[in-house]
Amino acid sequence: MKLKTLLLASVFGGLFLCSANAAITINWDGVNSFNTADGYTASGFLDGKAGWVTNDPYTSGPTGDVGYTVYTSGYTNSTQASGNLNVLFGGYDLGNGIEPGLANSSYSRSASVSGEGSGYQVTWRLGIQGSSTVPGDSNTNDTFGIALQNVSGDDIVRIGFDTALAGTEVNGSDFNIEWLVNGVNQTTENLAMLNLVGGTYGTVYDIRMYVSANNEVDVDTRSVNVPEGTTTPWFKFVSQGELGTGLNVNSLGQVAFNWELTGGINDPGSNYMQVIDITVAAAVPEPGTLALLGLGLAGLGFSRKRKAA
Repeated sequence: MKLKTLLLASVFGGLFLCSANAAITINWDGVNSFNTADGYTASGFLDGKAGWVTNDPYTSGPTGDVGYTVYTSGYTNSTQASGNLNVLFGGYDLGNGIEPGLANSSYSRSASVSGEGSGYQVTWRLGIQGSSTVPGDSNTNDTFGIALQNVSGDDIVRIGFDTALAGTEVNGSDFNIEWLVNGVNQTTENLAMLNLVGGTYGTVYDIRMYVSANNEVDVDTRSVNVPEGTTTPWFKFVSQGELGTGLNVNSLGQVAFNWELTGGINDPGSNYMQVIDITVAAAVPEPGTLALLGLGLAGLGFSRKRKAA
């Protein structure tokens, strides 16, 4: 695994407080690292397992399913004996005819919250793998995303992983980690977007979305060395951002991830996303590293571009 270390140097700033929330109820029975005890199949397709559904018409037969559960050393949480798996999602097996049936395929699973409280958090553990560079293979790099949505599929919060950069990458990164509101990628012109963030192929990341009772979202990230069980400090890149239009803290109906084809249905890329775990919790997160307050961190596998003064 290639790990890029970048120093985010700054001076110490203020602190901000968070507390646990006992009043809000989370309706989510857990993904549990896609463990076989919960109905997931080792080396099997994801559709229909443990409540996951896809909009893609190709779920069996020669075209297969673009979501596949498998144990991957160095990525899956814990050992193979634990029964844990991770999801390969995208062009992981184009060479054997596993192709998408849509230009924007997705998977979703029901989740909801109820009651009064200070909010909830959803934490995704995942990685992005680049397309093949072998001549004759599909070298297109497509875009992936993760989202909190209402029951109609409208985005409350969306984070995208844009590999089709065309010179817009952050500090030479392999892909940009983007915050989208109502389908529009946000820049630092939006004051809630503290920094532009880039990622590296082969690195595992935690992406944490905190939706508050004020109907705002914070998003922070850290990189993870799964075999060693170590992480970098949390780095916050969205603070008090707006939710999708007309949506609020109680709008949650499902979590979802998607694969959007850059070149259209006839040119799927061979890159893919590995989804390792998803947790939904009522507890408010510990404070991430708030860039504007200047907390320093040694980044492991991700980069950022500072907002202009």
